[in-house]
Amino acid sequence: MDDTTRHAPGGSLSDMAALERVRPGLSGKLLLLTIGFVMLAEVLIFIPSVANFRRTWLQNKIAAAATAALVFDAAPSGMVPPDLGKELLHQVGALTIWARRADSRMLVATIDNPPEVDVSTDLRDTNWMHQIAEALDTLAARPGRVLRITAQGMNGVVINMTVEEDRLREAMWGFAANILLLSLLISLITAGLVYLALNHMIVCPIKRLSENMAAFESDPEDESRVIAASDRTDEIGFAERSLARLEAKLAEELRHSKKLASLGLMIAKISHDLRNILSGAQLFSERIAELKNPSVRRLAPRLVDALRRAIDLCEGTLAYGADQKAALNRTHFKLAPLVSECWELAVPVSRAPSVLVNEVPAEYEIAADRDQMARVFLNLMRNSLLAMLPQPNQMNPSEARVTVSATVSDGMNKIVVGDNGPGVPKEVRQRLFEPFSASSNGRRGSGLGLAISADILRAHDGEIRLAEVDRGAFFEIRLPCVAAPKRPAQAIGARREESSVATTQSP
Repeated sequence: MDDTTRHAPGGSLSDMAALERVRPGLSGKLLLLTIGFVMLAEVLIFIPSVANFRRTWLQNKIAAAATAALVFDAAPSGMVPPDLGKELLHQVGALTIWARRADSRMLVATIDNPPEVDVSTDLRDTNWMHQIAEALDTLAARPGRVLRITAQGMNGVVINMTVEEDRLREAMWGFAANILLLSLLISLITAGLVYLALNHMIVCPIKRLSENMAAFESDPEDESRVIAASDRTDEIGFAERSLARLEAKLAEELRHSKKLASLGLMIAKISHDLRNILSGAQLFSERIAELKNPSVRRLAPRLVDALRRAIDLCEGTLAYGADQKAALNRTHFKLAPLVSECWELAVPVSRAPSVLVNEVPAEYEIAADRDQMARVFLNLMRNSLLAMLPQPNQMNPSEARVTVSATVSDGMNKIVVGDNGPGVPKEVRQRLFEPFSASSNGRRGSGLGLAISADILRAHDGEIRLAEVDRGAFFEIRLPCVAAPKRPAQAIGARREESSVATTQSP
């Protein structure tokens, strides 16, 4: 199965249907495991039980033999009629009975021609491992074996008795059969109860989670498919609540992404037409720049440069829509003039007295794409001025002050753009650099400026973040420091001469 088939819209539902046909399922496996574990526990109990049954059976025989020994010992001259001895042996189930004291050994009773002893056991041995081994040996013994039993009797008498082991083996197998039937009954009852409990507490909730995930995958934008979390306080309840939050967030992100895709298509179309319009405006601006009016000569280059940047912006938008990431044109340039240029483009949006405090050192240089960095500073300055727009009918609005500073720290350029405005609300900070998030002032702005700035800086291997301050909004930009390439002395002199001429011609 390829990836297309696996991730088809109905793939999860078909997977669930296939899962339903699998046997045994989770419930069946749970039942089988429960029965197996209970049977294992019963086996661990069964073996010692059989060994204890064997010992008890033998002890009962010894007790009967000890009683018979007392009867024979009480008889005159220790003699009893042969028929009575055979009857006692029959009642005890023994072949021979011997009684041994410290100073003597007495034959209590015996059958005619007793068979030879095949195996012996001593009940005075209390080693339970030895007893278990003898019990298993008895269960697997060949028919017809003769067992000799030695045990401690009363009054210091040691009883020796021989019996046919077949009777013991039959009794042990009968006891084992009863234990087996009882174990099966206990296993079935226990397994059933455990199965019902676990099926209700675990299997059914997990099945509900699985079915919900499959249904949600088929249409993740449908809010009605978000799982309704229960009020359970255990791990299942935690999983349900986590899944509910995840599905709700994913559904919201998908709807948001769909809107962004539609809006991006519309912006691409607008950018295409706007690029053509701006190209014509740039041509007219270049002709205007040829006029001899001093004011026109002073302002026209900036107008042409602004139009060029607007055209490049449209080209970049179209390239981004076509999944073509424009390459950065990194150069070394002085930052202070760029800050002043961006301020002149941004200040018209302000309707209050506005001041730029450019604290960037005159010789401070950075290595970046100058046009892209101009977009960053223009966006930040416009956001600051928009955040400090005066209220309608406000008399004597306060001065809007934007401050830009730059330093080098730990091999990074640290550039700070701040203002004396109201600052960024806490509810906006979490999504401040996401596209179309709420603007900082809540009244104007598309919510794209900071997102665009963050993307540009990431492309430069840098970053931007909102600094924690008591008053206003301060954005900290960090860019890697790149050493300027060394140039021949002649080229450096020519550049200085060109720079001197440009400074002389600037107003």
